[in-house]
Amino acid sequence: MEITLQTRKPVEALTREDLDAFSIWEFADDEAGDEGQDETWIRPLERATIPRAADALSVAADFMTADGTPFVGIVALSTGDGIAFAGASLLADGAYIYAAHGEKTPLRYKTSTASELGKPPAGIYPLRFTLRALLDGEAAPRSGIFA
Repeated sequence: MEITLQTRKPVEALTREDLDAFSIWEFADDEAGDEGQDETWIRPLERATIPRAADALSVAADFMTADGTPFVGIVALSTGDGIAFAGASLLADGAYIYAAHGEKTPLRYKTSTASELGKPPAGIYPLRFTLRALLDGEAAPRSGIFA
């Protein structure tokens, strides 16, 4: 399927191809209520940079686990009241895996993520990331760590 500005899908259905086509996605709340769609549906933004004063964006990122394994995925990001990294998900072998819940991920989520990836938690965390898009007004992509 070709990914266009008309693309709408559940966030859990994102693929590498989606993230290669569009780095920044937002929740399609104006689409909620349409048959088959709910609050988990997202749509791409036609932007090269991450807007300021935005909430609940999903931004493509490159990840590196503690043991050096690279992944592609998304960072949940809000810029409305400062910069807040709310969580992260990895795309692994066609699966969408919730990998971070807030900047300090509770142990139960780390254990679940580790199980899905077939690694011990110490092989994944700290989980480093670099966004694939710049924030408006910045010269380099933001990087960070989910502990």
